[in-house]
Amino acid sequence: MIKSMVFRELKILKKSYFATLLMIIGMTAFMLLASYVLITLEIDSNQNVYGFSLVMTYMLSLVVAGALTSDDIVLKSDMACGWHRYSLILPLTSKDRAMAKYITKAIVIAVGGILVAVMSVPVFLLGKSDYSFAPVYLYICAVDFFLIYDIIRQSILVRATDLKSFKKLSVIAGVVIVALVLVLEFAFSSASELSTKIEKVFAEIETSDSPTILNKYVEFITIPAYVGAIAFVLMLVILFVSFLITKKNYERRED
Repeated sequence: MIKSMVFRELKILKKSYFATLLMIIGMTAFMLLASYVLITLEIDSNQNVYGFSLVMTYMLSLVVAGALTSDDIVLKSDMACGWHRYSLILPLTSKDRAMAKYITKAIVIAVGGILVAVMSVPVFLLGKSDYSFAPVYLYICAVDFFLIYDIIRQSILVRATDLKSFKKLSVIAGVVIVALVLVLEFAFSSASELSTKIEKVFAEIETSDSPTILNKYVEFITIPAYVGAIAFVLMLVILFVSFLITKKNYERRED
């Protein structure tokens, strides 16, 4: 039964995932074109644009993580077709529904990581740069953030009883998330010396005419392996906690 539930969620999301795949391919093509222009027109043949390639793949990592982590489509589809009421007569427990949801999510996250790793290869090759797993590490960090975002959002949206209340709660969830992000950003910019350093780096990059300026900051912008490892462990913890919260939310809806 859980296997059938996983296939059900994947079937609902297939159009969204296909659109995401096209977007990833489009972004990769753009990055390859940008790298080609830089290499052929603006730098010497013996130079590389490793820093630029790294930033381009970072952008890809963030987009993939954001696009694949949230599953509002399934929740909205279930609301529209009355799946929740129908599922109550099936031999499914709250644990089964939550497990199917997070098996699906784990599969999608893993596929996203593979896509980031594979799509980064041609970008680094064209940029005459050594391959780096830093984009994958950033992808895992971004997944952690979006999973926390998803926990908050889904905990609010699960209270919806119809599409009208779903839309209203979506707005409330959006306001809550934006408020939290603004508070965190303010706390970071006020209390961290790192934020000041980042601002100086961006200021120098903006005023520079050389596309190789980012190479100067490669050590600063490269995410080390230990950060990726910590983020991966944290991701497993967040997924487990999220599973427990989702299971509890399903139990409340059954009452």
